[in-house]
Amino acid sequence: MNLLKNLREIHQRGVDLARAAFNLGGSMGSAQRELAELLGIPRKEANQWLRVADTLFGRCEQDWSAYRDETVQLMQNHNLSIQQLCVVDRYSRRAPKGQRYPMCRELTHLAAKARSLEELEDVAREKLRQLTPDVRRRAEALRGISYSRSADADGQLHVMARGPVAEMERVIGAIERATAKNWDREGNRSYSQAMFDNFVTLITGAQNGQPADNAYQPAVVIRVEELDRETLPSQEGRQFMLSTGETITTREYLEMKLNNSGWVLVKDRDNYPVELHRIHRRFATDAQRFAMGCDEGTCGHPGCTFRSDICQAHHIQPWSEGGKTSVENMVLLCPRHHSWIQPGRDRVQKGENARVEWVGRNGIPREGRGPSDAVKGQVLTARD
Repeated sequence: MNLLKNLREIHQRGVDLARAAFNLGGSMGSAQRELAELLGIPRKEANQWLRVADTLFGRCEQDWSAYRDETVQLMQNHNLSIQQLCVVDRYSRRAPKGQRYPMCRELTHLAAKARSLEELEDVAREKLRQLTPDVRRRAEALRGISYSRSADADGQLHVMARGPVAEMERVIGAIERATAKNWDREGNRSYSQAMFDNFVTLITGAQNGQPADNAYQPAVVIRVEELDRETLPSQEGRQFMLSTGETITTREYLEMKLNNSGWVLVKDRDNYPVELHRIHRRFATDAQRFAMGCDEGTCGHPGCTFRSDICQAHHIQPWSEGGKTSVENMVLLCPRHHSWIQPGRDRVQKGENARVEWVGRNGIPREGRGPSDAVKGQVLTARD
């Protein structure tokens, strides 16, 4: 009983916990990771704590500074928990401009009377609805795109799009899904650059209303001056000599140098067709991604709730080392956790029953848990 009482007292010190989180310092990413590992909580929850900390103790417009300080003191007087503060902050941030801090104070009073977090959520949702009765109509009226007509000092044009939440989420989701499919973290593009490239493809690559993915596959014609039909074998084993003394076949060379799909026609210097290859895929197919998504549901890192349809497919045995692009050799990871996979750092593996296991630098595997564990007879329906 004493233990539960002590835990209750700690929970009621939400403001103090938020202040401690604010004092962690460093970047948002490093603070999230430190807080999550320190308390053993998901990084999503750690992020909510840090957002509360920023609201209560971060930068604030001068006109609202004293008002905010009074609200923070009120929260402390009411002994609000960090979970209650997360709800208050989440709905206050969605209030119209100029209403954030008054909304925060009103929800603070209501949180002190609420019997549960669910009740507080319901009350906060209703208050927000009362403040913004015509949100959809206003969002429709404000939708639009603006762009610069002259380049900046870096040679770039700028485009800004704004629109209702549902439509913009569809656009963002399409860009993220396309990027998750074909971004190569070992390549020379950052994730942000890959998102831009896929945005351009989605906008300009579609024909007759069809997605760009349905366009004809590219065909590449290569004239290889070094290829001599008189001296090389006439079978599939035509080879190139590397500076290391090793040899590779034409197919291996093409798969190293070209895209992940399409056709390649190799001609010699006399313009004679020599070989035709279809390039093997390095990236997961839609069917493979869907199969992994049904099984895993979220990012493979324990506790991460990043949804699977915009995760990246990671090769457990690297593709460059002969790893197959197969469901058995892949796991879905969010961009953040994918970046943690480095030699001598973190890695993933599949343990008993093909369960994803995350192995940190301490060498201890932690099992990821997919939503399919809790399905128990429910039906998963494939999308068309």
